[in-house]
Amino acid sequence: MKKFYLPLLFAGFVGSAFAQSKLDLESQMTLLELNSQKPIPTYNARTRSFERIAPQRTHTMAMIEFNSPDAQQQLEANKDVKVLCVRGGIAIVTMRIADVERISEQKYVKRLQLPRKVQQKMNLVREALGINKIHQGIGLPQAYTGKGVVTGIVDSGLDPNNLNFLTPDGKTRFGYLSKITENKAAKDGYLYENYYPKVDLDRLPNKDQNDFAIEDFTTDNSETFHGTHTMGIMAGGYLGNISFAQTEDNKTAQNLTGKNPFYGIATESELVASCGNLYDQFIALGMNDIINYAHLSSNNRKPCVINLSLGSNLGPHDSTSIMNKFLGACGEEAIICLAAGNEADRTVALTKIFAEKDEQVQTFLRPVYEGEFTPPGGSTVYHNLRTGQLIAYSGDESEISVQVVIYSEVRKRIVARLGIDSNTQGKPVVYSSGGDYKIQDAIENPNFKRYFDGYVALGSNIDPETKRYQVLVRLLTTDNQTNNADGKYKLGLLVSGKPGKRVDVYSDAQFVYFDNYDIPGFTNGSRNGTISDMACARNVLTVGSYNIRDHWASLDGNVYGYNHNEFPVGQASLFSSYGTLKDGRNLPHVCAPGASIISSVNSYYAENPKIGVTDATLQGKAEVDGKKLYWHQSLGTSMATPVVAGSIGLWLEADPTLKIDDVIDIVRKTAVVDDDVRAGDPVQWGAGKFDAYAGLKEVLRRKGTSSVGQLYAEKPQVLITPAGDRAFNLFLAGAHEMNVSVYGLSGQLIHSLHKEGNEAHLDGSQWNKGVYLIKVNNNDAQRVIIY
Repeated sequence: MKKFYLPLLFAGFVGSAFAQSKLDLESQMTLLELNSQKPIPTYNARTRSFERIAPQRTHTMAMIEFNSPDAQQQLEANKDVKVLCVRGGIAIVTMRIADVERISEQKYVKRLQLPRKVQQKMNLVREALGINKIHQGIGLPQAYTGKGVVTGIVDSGLDPNNLNFLTPDGKTRFGYLSKITENKAAKDGYLYENYYPKVDLDRLPNKDQNDFAIEDFTTDNSETFHGTHTMGIMAGGYLGNISFAQTEDNKTAQNLTGKNPFYGIATESELVASCGNLYDQFIALGMNDIINYAHLSSNNRKPCVINLSLGSNLGPHDSTSIMNKFLGACGEEAIICLAAGNEADRTVALTKIFAEKDEQVQTFLRPVYEGEFTPPGGSTVYHNLRTGQLIAYSGDESEISVQVVIYSEVRKRIVARLGIDSNTQGKPVVYSSGGDYKIQDAIENPNFKRYFDGYVALGSNIDPETKRYQVLVRLLTTDNQTNNADGKYKLGLLVSGKPGKRVDVYSDAQFVYFDNYDIPGFTNGSRNGTISDMACARNVLTVGSYNIRDHWASLDGNVYGYNHNEFPVGQASLFSSYGTLKDGRNLPHVCAPGASIISSVNSYYAENPKIGVTDATLQGKAEVDGKKLYWHQSLGTSMATPVVAGSIGLWLEADPTLKIDDVIDIVRKTAVVDDDVRAGDPVQWGAGKFDAYAGLKEVLRRKGTSSVGQLYAEKPQVLITPAGDRAFNLFLAGAHEMNVSVYGLSGQLIHSLHKEGNEAHLDGSQWNKGVYLIKVNNNDAQRVIIY
């Protein structure tokens, strides 16, 4: 067993210091870790190993929600705080860790939240959503490619000089890029770098040491391709030749050379990005950068859509967290598309309404990696590893009792309870197995010590914003191999409350989920409730995933696919998160193709020898001017979200005045509801399958009846599109009915048609060959030819 030394993890915590704290529970735990001088055990998803990292920073970022009209002025007057930006009554600041408690207690501060780590969550896509029709202008007044629109992204693993993000003459399509990273050596604990096109950098009036040229940027992270992949889906525009693999029958592969089939959606949009470490404060700053660029980079505000393929499962899952309020404020100035999350393949949520004689719910904390687990690249074997955090929220201020319990399968009963029964005002109660996990002031429960190695910490308070009682559980445990080698002693969770009251429990979805092991009296968790907490913000569009490809050809000449029909084409993706919220909302709003999508890859990732990318994992590559480019398939709501964001970029070209409420309404109205949708979970599907083409037509339809903008003349042009042999589709923006008359060249009436709405189908199968004039609602006649 690998040893973790934690003697000061929770030492020196004084309950009264947090009795009136405006810090949320997770921030309070984080503050303890920041103040600790000893290593804290964590699992590093990037290196896929366990680490003991001793925090040695002096400064931290924070988000502060204001509590008075003059709060910003008072905050900026405080010399111990550096204000980075303010939006929607929320400031992003840096401060000394030693000042966090004092600043949080100021009267002008409503809440203070410390950094929270979030997780990163095309040829078939373009055809399925009608993007190809939009790019060609079929049935539309023109082609749309995102011209004049800012498409922004906050992510990691960005390669901005990838061919996908250059103009045909090799110039960058990026207008601005910020890189925000932790840096212990920096005065404020972080490094903020600004990147501009060289032509703009040379003209920068107050250039300093943190201003650079985008053309000289490599990548913020060579160990992930995520940012390059999602940006490529949303706006990749490379149309040149590449070598690529394809399969027609999902059995045999062909290696071809030709026009890149994997380009993106808003192919001529202007790109802006923020990258670096993915903490919520950094993400908020990145969003602020993108919005400011769209507002300030020209005399007229540019329409803007932002993609966030990021999220966290911990939080109240409503719109009240500081981050979610900041997202809501940004959503009033840009269209924000947010990934629903990829946790629905595990039951990581649990909701219960207590009743008379039914005043508790109990479940097991089942490890994701059951049995022996050795992290890739590691040597230590863990047995039924359970680590991470989970949080329980009461429906109101009513206290709930939360216990981590030890259950014996042999004796069929609970043999130990580790819990809290009343409000600890944020002070954690810690249970430890001792030995390697000896923690000052911790309770060494004999049964816990006998059957498990590790610790369990619980703390509670009333959230100052929602007024909901909440209990946070943090744990790191493995089965003791002397007394619990067969895993017959299991960790569970027991929550009790008053009749009529509600509890919502969420796991961080990393290493444990809620399961009953088919043991009577215990309950399974739910997939409904797995929606990302960030995706629950107001003024954002939340996107889930459905399957569009389950096999793909690779450059090694083979066809690969998922096992056991895990991702049947057309159905909602098993992993696509969803949830019915406490306020009654169902999310996501809609689903888009997310499994699997082929897009561009961070070249520095693909060429990183530690990653080991081969032709077996690549679907395309090219070499231009000595630089190699790569394309790779991936899946997730991270991939579905930029599909929608890029499409909205096309909509914004057609109508730059669109607001988030307009977009959500159009998405819901035009989504496809087919047999797959009807057979699935209605909450997981949202409105159904996103339809970019139908959505754009609805945008044009609404604009045709509005007083904003002049896409059409006073008398809109009728759009006539061939619809098969001697048939045509007619579309007239803004029309409530269609009165169609067809004349021969001599002026005789050949055919007439009346149709409610603004679309009509015209069948000319009985007409003779020749030239005909079609007139709709007294518009000028248009000519069609029947061959």
